[in-house]
Amino acid sequence: MAMAAWPAIEGVTLDHSYDSIDRIEAAHRERLRADAEFAAVVESYLGETLIANVGAAAAWDFSSELQTAGQQVVFVTGVEKPFEPQVAVIQLRGQSTKRPGKPGVLRDETVRWDRKDREAALASFLKVPAEEIDLAGAYPIEGLDAAGYRSLVARLARGIGAAYVARVPTATWTIGDVSNSDAFGRLVLGDWQLFGAIQWGLSRGKLQSIIEEQFAKVTKTTTTVDLGRGRAHPAAGAGFRSHGASSTEIAGAVTPFERVLAEPGSIAARRALAAAGDPHEELIEKQLELRDLQRAGSGSAKLQREIAAIIARDGKTLAGPIAGLVSTYTFYRGMIAEVTLSGEQWVAGAATLLATAPIQHVQLVAPLGDLGAFLARPELLRLRTLLMPGFGASFGDAGAIQFAAAPTVANLRRIDLARDAIGRPGVEALAASPYLERAARINFAGNPANPTPHADDLNQYYARPNLADELEQQFGRRPWLDVPDAEPIHWDEQGVTP
Repeated sequence: MAMAAWPAIEGVTLDHSYDSIDRIEAAHRERLRADAEFAAVVESYLGETLIANVGAAAAWDFSSELQTAGQQVVFVTGVEKPFEPQVAVIQLRGQSTKRPGKPGVLRDETVRWDRKDREAALASFLKVPAEEIDLAGAYPIEGLDAAGYRSLVARLARGIGAAYVARVPTATWTIGDVSNSDAFGRLVLGDWQLFGAIQWGLSRGKLQSIIEEQFAKVTKTTTTVDLGRGRAHPAAGAGFRSHGASSTEIAGAVTPFERVLAEPGSIAARRALAAAGDPHEELIEKQLELRDLQRAGSGSAKLQREIAAIIARDGKTLAGPIAGLVSTYTFYRGMIAEVTLSGEQWVAGAATLLATAPIQHVQLVAPLGDLGAFLARPELLRLRTLLMPGFGASFGDAGAIQFAAAPTVANLRRIDLARDAIGRPGVEALAASPYLERAARINFAGNPANPTPHADDLNQYYARPNLADELEQQFGRRPWLDVPDAEPIHWDEQGVTP
């Protein structure tokens, strides 16, 4: 998508400044909620404004994410996850109309990908002295514009943050840098998203209770946390005892933890582990409860906050040695099931990772390293998902052909090879592979040859490229060339058993 001239949107002067995004939202907030065509125009402007401010490091491309495949997004060099303008508008639409809305949503969701802006914002924030805050005071937000609202939140954050640091001296203000985290691009205090907590408290008139709850947790958790319900469970690092089992031990599956490793998709295995008093007990129970609600078509904001609090408090300890072996890790159904790491890290640490947690999903980032060594690891056979987009010419047709010939990929169900410079020879090798006949989804978005069915904004797949028909005629039916039915609640659900 080329940069276009934007003289105005319905009377709002546009100059690709972040202030102009605030002006659009202030003038057309309700229209953005109701008018999809108008929202699409604004989404384009959000992306182009980010590119105008970041410069050559940012550019339009197509999403490689399963849920947004085919949508245009902005990739920023050095940032794993792209900026999705559609998500910014969804965030705006998702605000309740029954309480005062947070102004400036579109801008706040856009600038997260502009590192220079975030660094300037942090420096400016720290220059202003903190003042004492009365949590019981009245802080009305109705009628505030975006600038006034941000000023109020920043003032509260300085004062509350100063009191917090007095209790937790190791906490410092930083910028969240994990792109698949909600904290990405936001100012955070240690592990606490204080700005978000303040915004949530202001919108619901519960600022005092929200902040006091966090301070109470700090008082409890700055001392030793007994995750094992009275059993020793030292923190990650020297002396940490892994719960993992070797591959020969898994065959027997004698203990509840060994059963989970042997049956990573089993809900019954997780419940048995929780019932045995494992340190993961609380998180397993909470995440399974939320899963049940979501499968029933509902959810619970309170439960989600409780889960986030558990992970913030205990996540690194529960991760054990995994925390030092990967870039990021994610808990599903109470245990680490997804990790992000480089190809070199996988080769070095795969055995430890799969002996320590029921990992089913892996996302690779640079450096890829020796693809042959990566594919030779037998632990690949225990994965259901492998995401390795964006390696370009370092993967290419040669990498695709090598991938197709590897027996270790036979159990993968979801594969992402977007933007990997794969042409017709590589795609044909993958289609001919006997090891990929059961793969449910392979994403080729952004490659010279792309047989991936495309999706619309509602995630209903509606188009299959001619290349998919040609491959099927030549090599027979492949599930990943089919136009799929509706996606499950979450792709992790594809591997879950009762």
